[in-house]
Amino acid sequence: MDAFRTGTRRWAAVLGVELLGGLRILLWSLLLIVPGVIVAAGLAVSMPVCVIEDVSWLDGMRRSFILMDGNRLKIVYLFLIAILGSAILVGLKMWLAPDGPITGLAVRSVVSAYLTVLTVVLYYDLKAASDRRGADAKYR
Repeated sequence: MDAFRTGTRRWAAVLGVELLGGLRILLWSLLLIVPGVIVAAGLAVSMPVCVIEDVSWLDGMRRSFILMDGNRLKIVYLFLIAILGSAILVGLKMWLAPDGPITGLAVRSVVSAYLTVLTVVLYYDLKAASDRRGADAKYR
């Protein structure tokens, strides 16, 4: 229940990150694909930052870039592996049960849960690394 209450209290920040972060990624992707991928990697943990650290959507996106400093390429590789695994899972679902709505729901649930857990664990790992090297001084 604590997670639900916190999530509903932070809905405006989450919505701001989702809409404006997505728009930012889209606009940078219009230049070339690579800048969009770099911005997406920089914003990867902005949602957990907004909810866990109780900050606004703008501060959450700024904080996400600070946490990602020096790790963006590793994060891109991590998410590419996760997306490739998801694509394999979806491909297997389409091959084994192309018309099964229940299997589609199951696959989407597994992929969504995995990516959410990946993002939150990534946030905690980056936060711990940031605390060890004292990078939070730039944020405050």
